[in-house]
Amino acid sequence: MKSVTDYSFHLIQGPISSEIGSEVIRLWTESAGLSAGIAAQRLKELALILKDKSGKVIGVSTAVKTYFPQIHNYVYAYRCFIHPEFRAPALDTQMIVRTKNHLQEVSKGETANKCVGIMVIVQNEIIKSQWKQAVWLGADMIYVGNTAEGHHIRVGYFKGARI
Repeated sequence: MKSVTDYSFHLIQGPISSEIGSEVIRLWTESAGLSAGIAAQRLKELALILKDKSGKVIGVSTAVKTYFPQIHNYVYAYRCFIHPEFRAPALDTQMIVRTKNHLQEVSKGETANKCVGIMVIVQNEIIKSQWKQAVWLGADMIYVGNTAEGHHIRVGYFKGARI
């Protein structure tokens, strides 16, 4: 069985190489069903890259600043994709935690529209049906409601966040 220790996590703190960009676009288009155009647009939202032991990109997280009216604050809208062949228990949780910690540091330098945390729209039916706890302890994400389509909305506040 695959484990979190089989992978390496790489936070994005600036421009990425064209090689990494091409590899991420390939992951999204071949495995996640995104068009090349949408995949190229999302490159600027990259927050974390997940690699296997050979150095191949097998997962990504993205984040984009957005105003979330339900909590009257800005958050980073978070997305995550892990290639199905490489999924492992708690890997998605590690990606959320590492991305959230990274974005908390980024937010410290913000002066306008400072983000108070991250927001996840849970579209995966298995996760929605099996992870019904109000608080996901490992990721420190709380349930705050549903979208019009019935997807769960979860928010993870940064340490010391004020609303």
